[in-house]
Amino acid sequence: MEQRWQGARGILAVGARTINTGSIIKLTVAALALLAAAVIAWRSIGSSAGTGEHAMDYDETRTRWLCLDAACKEEFTLSTSELGEFYSEHEDQNPPCPACKKQNTTRASRCEACTKFYVPTHEPPATGQKPKPQTCPHCGKPVR
Repeated sequence: MEQRWQGARGILAVGARTINTGSIIKLTVAALALLAAAVIAWRSIGSSAGTGEHAMDYDETRTRWLCLDAACKEEFTLSTSELGEFYSEHEDQNPPCPACKKQNTTRASRCEACTKFYVPTHEPPATGQKPKPQTCPHCGKPVR
C-alpha cells in the first residue's frame, strides 16, 4: 500500500483514498470527548456506592439520623420524601427510631473514613484561639 504525504495541502494519500488532516483532528477530538464522558459517568456511578455496614441504605439524597438512647444508638436514614411526610403530621418532632420507637433522635453526619454516623459539634473556639478540627468519635479521624 502506497502512502504519500502532501504537507502543503494537509492531505494524506493512502492507496487510492485521500484523508483530509482536518477530518483526522475532528475525529480525534470526538473520540477524546467520548472517552472523557465515559470516565465521568464511570466515576459518578462508582463513587455513589458506600462501603461497610451502611453501603446498601445510604446515598447522598437521604437524611441521616442517630438514636440518642444509650441502650439503642441505632443509625438510620430517611429519604427527603419520607421526612417530609413525617413533618407534615408532626411539625416540631424528630422522627422515631425504627429500632426502639423512641423519638430521642437527632440529625447526624457520616464519617467518610469509617462510615459511622455521629452528631456534629459546633463549638466556637475560645477567644484568641484557632478552632479545633472536629474528629469522628468512632475512628478519631478528622471530619469535614
